[in-house]
Amino acid sequence: MKSIQKLTERDIEAFKPLTVYAYAGQGQGRGAFQKREEMAKKILSLGEEDILLGHFEEDDTLSGSVRLLTQPLNFLGTEVMALGIGTLAVDLLHKKEKIALKLMKHSLEMARKKGVAMSVLDPFHLGFYRKMGYGLGAEIKKYQLTPQQFRHYDTKEGLVWLRSSDLSDLKEIKGLYDRFYRKHHGSMKQSEVEIAELLEGDHIILGFRKEGMLQGILIFAFEQIGEKTLYGTDLIIDEMITLTSDAFQAFSTFIHSQADQVRYVFIETQDLHFTQYFDDASSDDFTTFQTRYQELYRAGAGMMYRVINLEKILEILISKTVATEKRVPSLRIQIKDQLLPEQEGDYYLYEKEGRYGYSRKARPVEVELEMDIADFSALVMGSVTLQALIFSGKATLSNQQHTSVLEALLGTEASPVCINRF
Repeated sequence: MKSIQKLTERDIEAFKPLTVYAYAGQGQGRGAFQKREEMAKKILSLGEEDILLGHFEEDDTLSGSVRLLTQPLNFLGTEVMALGIGTLAVDLLHKKEKIALKLMKHSLEMARKKGVAMSVLDPFHLGFYRKMGYGLGAEIKKYQLTPQQFRHYDTKEGLVWLRSSDLSDLKEIKGLYDRFYRKHHGSMKQSEVEIAELLEGDHIILGFRKEGMLQGILIFAFEQIGEKTLYGTDLIIDEMITLTSDAFQAFSTFIHSQADQVRYVFIETQDLHFTQYFDDASSDDFTTFQTRYQELYRAGAGMMYRVINLEKILEILISKTVATEKRVPSLRIQIKDQLLPEQEGDYYLYEKEGRYGYSRKARPVEVELEMDIADFSALVMGSVTLQALIFSGKATLSNQQHTSVLEALLGTEASPVCINRF
């Protein structure tokens, strides 16, 4: 009988080729197999917060796998548990057998039973995961800049080299990531394993410390432009976290000073205002637009979010609702959720004695709102407005005069930020 169960050490040999060939673009040589083995052994040594699940055929052959990382997530300043999904892989011989769907459904149901409220993943195919109820998060913007475009603020005071092998440095870095998590809606708390994986390899780690506290980190590497170019390099920024303007300005000055050896600086960010930090953030690629417009950046999809405990999310939204002159009408929200049918159906929001509540029991309402769980997830995360969903036909509201009031109840002006990698 086919089954889904946790992987053990005896499954590592089957796990290696399964994941290497599923992610062939990341390499297929001996080094790729070794990395997968090291990854599996590391995860298997951890507790229930980081596990590997496998889909097994009737003859016990491993035909699919997925990594499940359970960590706290910052939802509008409230900590909820979230399920991070990564390394979803299907054996090449078993594609189109709905194994990925079975693994996803099993994982979400298992997490929901444990009280997990959200799920987060890094999509390889937007349409594939939208069908599973995931909505878009923040866009990733990739900039190609010259060092001279970074402003010189006349000081590099506070910059220090950090080493991943130094336990005191690691403790500071972990503290920095924790503060970043608490500051940003949509962020998942970084596990020690995630941070260790990020710092592995040939990365150079630069920190900014002020008043005894690490306030920023710049993780980067130099990449040779070509085999025949001895000194010319590009600077590839893998991570830049700045909790203060002092940290950003010091890093900007440092990057500016690398102009003698660096051709381009490549950086990816979810910062909505990043372009405004420069006098000129345009690239020198004039092929993107066949017009007068200059390219600023190239954009891609960041993390996708999915609500898997709608009741918990509604409780948080209701608790944060601020009384206004415009009364929130009684509302029926009809949610479509094919993957988690226990969430599908009607949710009734109402006001009673100046406070808001919700129920799944039918009651008279003034307004009705219908949408898919993927769009509801994007709405509550702040990735899209209710007005935009109604305009595009992804949401239906029986009386659009109440759009702005319901926007304030269900939406948020805070755009999600998530820098986790799993």
